[in-house]
Amino acid sequence: MLIKALQNSMYFIAKYIIIYVLLCIIYQYYLNYFNVNLKTYDPFTYFITKQSVCILNALNVKTRISRYPYEKIWLTTIINNKITSIINEGCNSISIMISFISFIITLKLSLQSLLFIIISLPMIISINILRISCISYIYIYNYSYLNIIHNTIFPIITYGIILLLSLIWVNILHKNEKNN
Repeated sequence: MLIKALQNSMYFIAKYIIIYVLLCIIYQYYLNYFNVNLKTYDPFTYFITKQSVCILNALNVKTRISRYPYEKIWLTTIINNKITSIINEGCNSISIMISFISFIITLKLSLQSLLFIIISLPMIISINILRISCISYIYIYNYSYLNIIHNTIFPIITYGIILLLSLIWVNILHKNEKNN
């Protein structure tokens, strides 16, 4: 019994790692195309940055986007002529989404799982856009809180949402198996 459980666990971990590595390789090719070949930022990172700036501007915080002067593949948000955030591919939430997608697919690949992923990803993206907007705002107006917000509060929120979505998915799978 214990050996069977261990085999199932090892199979799950191996399957997750394979899916995760494959998605990371695809993402790295995507980044290399823009960052290395074209020497520019990727469109998804620009989209995340642009949406963050739109939120701040909608709140009447005059914000603009600029390329980071020392690294042309990074973007910055600028408020009051000060760089308030530096945004690179690590800030665009794709790495978190890769981990989430890998987990969902590892549990069960089906049309239902693909629909769950399609519904969940906009939530992850939206949280990330709000995160970048808040970090830019806090940099100017409450700088003393920036470190704890960036390094502690937002990771707890982001990974908490990923955990919640994962638990929802596990619960959906469990209910489906009970009904069958």
